[in-house]
Amino acid sequence: MLDTHALQRHPLLIDAAPQTLALLSSRAARKEWRPRQVLFRRGQPPVGLILVLDGRVRVVRETNGRRQILHIEGAGGTLGEVPLFDGQTMPATAIAAEATTGILIVPDLLQLAIRADPELANKLLARLASRVRLLADRLERLTQHSVARRLAAVLLQLAGNQLDQPFGLGMPQDQFAEELGTVREVLVRELAVLVRRGVLTSLGRGRFLVRDRAFLENTAISQL
Repeated sequence: MLDTHALQRHPLLIDAAPQTLALLSSRAARKEWRPRQVLFRRGQPPVGLILVLDGRVRVVRETNGRRQILHIEGAGGTLGEVPLFDGQTMPATAIAAEATTGILIVPDLLQLAIRADPELANKLLARLASRVRLLADRLERLTQHSVARRLAAVLLQLAGNQLDQPFGLGMPQDQFAEELGTVREVLVRELAVLVRRGVLTSLGRGRFLVRDRAFLENTAISQL
């Protein structure tokens, strides 16, 4: 049995009615996933609603051997909603990017919770609507912005406002490339170009130092 405080850690349930929390705490399950462990796969039946408490999960689809990131969910995120509403199979595969903990609410239990607290359905639909907007923005970036432009924007975010402060990519290069919507070979080539031009200094082990912030800023807003 889950502690209701564990459930209320998640934004979706922070204002849930006491009877809803009691129902979920008696039947929902706490889950743990290792880095790179699959939470669910595209095409399988609905597993239920997953509330992410800690960690980070990458939701991906593979086409012709190439993996595309659809979205990433961290603490406070939710996974698995789509087939619960459309009655079909899982539309994508979810993989833990790091050690992740969450709460699994199986479909039948979720339906009981929604009947007890209809506002829960509204919150889930609002999350789905927000995700559609994020996916639309991501599609626009992938189709209209070059890899160099997307990379420059992300590097500026990672470097922050502190000058002369080393930073890392925060993940393996293959994952970083997927989040940019490209492949590792292209990422390595683009990073090498920036190092060769003196825009970045490579410190080894995936860490860099920005030497020419203006170049990255100009690249990030370019239309090329």
